[in-house]
Amino acid sequence: MVKSKKYTPIPNADEKKINTTAFEKLLQDSLANSSAHMSENMKIGRSTIIDLNQNQWGLKTTYLPVTPCYLCPICKTMYNTISSEPICLPCGHSFCRPCVFNLKHSLLLGHCPFDSKEFYYIEELLPINYALLNSSIDTFSRVCPNHKLSILGFCKEDCSLLCGKCIFAHSSHDFIELDSLSANELAENQLLKLKSLEEKLKKLLMTWEEYKVMLLKTEEKVKNAVNNYVTNLRKIEAEIVLEIHSRTDRLIKCCLDYQEIITPKDGENADHVIECIKYHLRSAESLESMYSFMNTCDKLSLCVNYDVKFEFPKEISAKEIMGKFWEDLKYRELILCGTT
Repeated sequence: MVKSKKYTPIPNADEKKINTTAFEKLLQDSLANSSAHMSENMKIGRSTIIDLNQNQWGLKTTYLPVTPCYLCPICKTMYNTISSEPICLPCGHSFCRPCVFNLKHSLLLGHCPFDSKEFYYIEELLPINYALLNSSIDTFSRVCPNHKLSILGFCKEDCSLLCGKCIFAHSSHDFIELDSLSANELAENQLLKLKSLEEKLKKLLMTWEEYKVMLLKTEEKVKNAVNNYVTNLRKIEAEIVLEIHSRTDRLIKCCLDYQEIITPKDGENADHVIECIKYHLRSAESLESMYSFMNTCDKLSLCVNYDVKFEFPKEISAKEIMGKFWEDLKYRELILCGTT
């Protein structure tokens, strides 16, 4: 208490009080600006999730199977008459011969992976599904869900598949035959667009992952900086008179508010966006990996919003959040200013 006498209230206290108030206001304004950036990025993240979920990265005609019927649903191998004949189980499901053999859980018994129905592995009792051996070359194996007729064409204006009856409703539109060169070119163009979308999603994912790392680093820097400021303020506080203790607490509160700039919600928001992007990226990659197995009808029925524009998160840095006023603080003068 003896030492504190040298820090008695200094002259022109009103001016010092204004300075302290101005500093607090500067902290609050900076905090508001930084919080605004965080809130904006959270809005961008929510908007990105909505945009991704509102776009279906799949086939427009949901009645078309994603896995072609001429592939074994277990190993994805194309059926053939040499090593992968399609074997029909008593329950009606078909798998290639090696997979049926692997489904056995005893010498003769096995279970279907789809309906868990038991079957006996006796080759003479398990017929070959010859219909699946020919399905890969059937260019008109798809049927119109409305008229139950074979698909014959594709309407470029409505991006829809057409049967013989559908063509009359699209007679004024620009449509092409399913087995024409134009249809193959259009299908290949779909693949290019799909790859472009995949690159967009990869770039978006990389940006949000970098943003997440930046959030963690910035949070640590802000936390260390605030801890340093608090330590210095407490050190000076111990050397000054008791009547300014409340003002010191006010300054500390302003500083501690900075630790709350990057909240767990910011990190959770980034995690949600990253997981959403990964999910849709996997969908796009899965479609691309299966593209070569699709026939022209499948390729044309892809419904993807290739023109969707994603918004990337804005960069957040500790230097921007803390501002220049943190670089060289006069702690002793700051605490003494505006003593009440």
